[in-house]
Amino acid sequence: MNEVDLGTEFRMKKLDPRSVIIGFLVAVIGFMSMGATSADGNFETLTVQNLNLSEKGYLTISDNVGKVFMAISNSGRGGVVQMYNLDGETIYKLADMGDRGGMLSLLQEDGKSSMTLGNNALVIYGKDTGQPGLIADAMAGEGSLTTINKFNKQTVSIGNGSNDDGLILVYDKLGQATWVKSGKKQ
Repeated sequence: MNEVDLGTEFRMKKLDPRSVIIGFLVAVIGFMSMGATSADGNFETLTVQNLNLSEKGYLTISDNVGKVFMAISNSGRGGVVQMYNLDGETIYKLADMGDRGGMLSLLQEDGKSSMTLGNNALVIYGKDTGQPGLIADAMAGEGSLTTINKFNKQTVSIGNGSNDDGLILVYDKLGQATWVKSGKKQ
């Protein structure tokens, strides 16, 4: 048989060991990156050490049909976490109120406040009016519990008097004090 001279351009070159190792590692990285996602794009468990919000400043979490049920955002003063009902209305809100501390709000199905906890106070709202019905607060060692009627007027207040004695005040429906009793001995 006759040998054909193919010239220098078709001759096999020698492979150095570094080129072989680099090629092998590139192939391994390629296979690993293809295996990093499942066929349907779902992960059973996702573990992260840090999660950074996008430039939009919020992260939403949705169910399997795309309905958002939770959002995490930055209000500019701090973080905000909100949860939503099936109609997409906020039912729970946890927020940083800056220099006033944190706030937790629970909302009724119509979006009106049901309860707010924050700034050293607990406020429970009336279902029909959406107005405060009960206020409990504590500031600098002084605490009080106040009920509010549908006219947004206080009706009963229990708390500390000016001398740190107990104090009970009863008001009429228009908010005028009608009975006062102090724990101070007469």
